[in-house]
Amino acid sequence: MNSLSVWAWMFLFGHLVWATGFMFLISWRGYWQELIETLAWAHERTPLANLIRWRDKPVALSIVQARLVGLANFF
Repeated sequence: MNSLSVWAWMFLFGHLVWATGFMFLISWRGYWQELIETLAWAHERTPLANLIRWRDKPVALSIVQARLVGLANFF
């Protein structure tokens, strides 16, 4: 195994750690739901609110959706 392959494995392992952390960060739905509701509230008070309307209020990702996003970021 040459030094380049060692760095390649370290790079892949680093991305696995990052994606796993990202997956669990998003899965804490309460925090993200509060953030999304704050952004939606602020959006409704801007001139853009007349141009863009949501049929449904945005919600945080479910745990399964967040895990899929984390997994997709790894690949």
